[in-house]
Amino acid sequence: MAATLGDLIEDVEGLLHGHTGQDEQVTYLDGAISSSALSLVLGSIEGLRRGVIEIDDELFWVDSVDAVSKTVTIAPFGRGYRNTVAAAHSDKTKVTMNPLLPRNRVRRAINETIEAVGGDLFGVSNGTISYESGTVTYELSTATFPDLLDVLAVTYDSETSTDSWITVRRWKFTDKANATVFPSGKSIDLYDPIRSGSDINVTYTRNTVAFADNASTTALFSTTNIPSSAKDVITYGAAARLAWAIEGARTNQTGVSANVLGDQYGTNWRGAANNFGKQLYAFHQQRLQEERDSLLRTTQPTIHYLR
Repeated sequence: MAATLGDLIEDVEGLLHGHTGQDEQVTYLDGAISSSALSLVLGSIEGLRRGVIEIDDELFWVDSVDAVSKTVTIAPFGRGYRNTVAAAHSDKTKVTMNPLLPRNRVRRAINETIEAVGGDLFGVSNGTISYESGTVTYELSTATFPDLLDVLAVTYDSETSTDSWITVRRWKFTDKANATVFPSGKSIDLYDPIRSGSDINVTYTRNTVAFADNASTTALFSTTNIPSSAKDVITYGAAARLAWAIEGARTNQTGVSANVLGDQYGTNWRGAANNFGKQLYAFHQQRLQEERDSLLRTTQPTIHYLR
């Protein structure tokens, strides 16, 4: 099954929550709410107080709690809190009280990591243009070749069989073409004699792109161009960026016994989360190098002539 944005968020949260050794308090909605509702009923209000709750990807600011009716009143400014998006939420959806790692923060760390690895990781796709007799230069449009980074190979269909593709040996890719003539700014020159009307298949690399859609079902590879095998690269990188956020949770346990036990098992001393973050970053760098080496081995451009 293809990895999704939701999978990445769950993996990052799992890594970091596992390190704190603490579980967040959760309950659920007792009834669906609209994107503008300022009153909601919960399955339980135990442990809930004035502050932040999270439902799906939205943060709320709780103004007051009625213990009898289990009704929560949201402040007038409390929907879409901290730059999240106010949305409708279904009955029985999980509600997290004072979330340590809000999903929108995790998503931001994931996108920052995807952008950071863009120089090392890339996707590979194919696009087709139609050969025209007498034409040498063709635009590689953004519609047919989205996120185009570089060209790896060029082939065209055989006159005798559409299943047989012939390698073009003489071609030149330009990534700074005249934008007045070629709006995409990218073009390819074809110098081999090719049958008019042939389909030209261009294999190319694609830049990594951050998630624009917040939906948890958004696929990793088809959206970001990150190879599916590199899922853990993004997980480790995003978790490393967020490790500082769990420092307070790890060092805020109360009671002498908690501190003693924490010190005994190495889970409750100041700076531990930062050290954990360094470990995560080291894992991230190691896996990034492995994935980069694998891509370079399997996606070498075909040998070709420029004229």
